[in-house]
Order: sequence, then C-alpha cells, then structure tokens
Amino acid sequence: MATSTWTSQIELTVAADEESVIRWYMDAKRRLEFRAHLETPNVSDFEYHEHTDDGLRIVEITYISRTNLRILYRSTGQITTPGTAEINATGNRVLRKEVYQHRVHPGGKEDVSKAKWNWEFISEAPHTTRLRVSTEDCREGATWWEKYLPPIADRQHRRKELKEQADRCARDLGVN
Repeated sequence: MATSTWTSQIELTVAADEESVIRWYMDAKRRLEFRAHLETPNVSDFEYHEHTDDGLRIVEITYISRTNLRILYRSTGQITTPGTAEINATGNRVLRKEVYQHRVHPGGKEDVSKAKWNWEFISEAPHTTRLRVSTEDCREGATWWEKYLPPIADRQHRRKELKEQADRCARDLGVN
C-alpha cells in the first residue's frame, strides 16, 4: 500500500478586520454550507453527526457518492469563543482542524486521507487581513500515479475554494 504525503500553503487577503474575518470563518453557517455542499441529490445514505467532546467539535459524515464511492469523513477542531482564536508564536491568531477521510471504492479498494489544517489570520492594516492556510496531508492506499496527482489537484481545488470563501467573507461583511 503506497503512502503519499505533501504540504501546501495558500495566502489570500480579505478587506476586513481580523476579528470579523475570524468570526465569519467560525460561524456555524460555514458548517451548514459545508453540509449543504455534500448533501446533494447526487449522494445517498447521507448521515451527519456533530458533537463536542473535551473542548473539541467533532463532525462525522458518511455517504455514498454518485459513483458508488463510500465515504466516511471526520473532522476535529477546537471550540473557541466567537471572534477569537489561539495565538501562535508569531502573535497571529490561528484556527486548527484535523480531518480524516476513509473511502471505499466500488471494487473494494480502500484509501485513507489525513490532513492537518491551520488557518492563520494576519492583521495587515485596520481593515485588511491576510489569511494563510497551511495543510499537511497524508494519503494511504494511493496507487503510484495518485501519489503525484493529488498534491497538484488538491492545491488548485483548495486555492479556488479558499478564494471563493474569502470573496464571500468580504461580501458578507459588506466590504465588497
């Protein structure tokens, strides 16, 4: 079973103050948006469970995709006061999340992805926040060619999604 690991870092700027941007990212609406993104007519047997345990928010999702791929998704992130986040060694606010995904393909092949996500919020001016998203990914069960493609495809996909999120954040905060 082949294992592939990679890291990536993406930076974006949001024309809003740091506290407002953090509050927007932490809002329960983001979890509802993620759920709605997954829970479409193209999936079956969709189950969503969310609970807290020892200061952590745990989200577990299972479903079968339109291509008959069985997916178990689990994320764990620290719960903090709205608008605040942990402060890292450089004095910037950080939100962290760990994600685990187990996929079973129609033919029985299985793969597991694990990722650590860090959202770093860097105040650059009174109404400008730079968002640095760093990830450490590991995929077990990848074929030899999948070891090389995911980092490229994931980076492009993440960059697009994060850009859309940053634009929505600015729009929702009334700065666009």
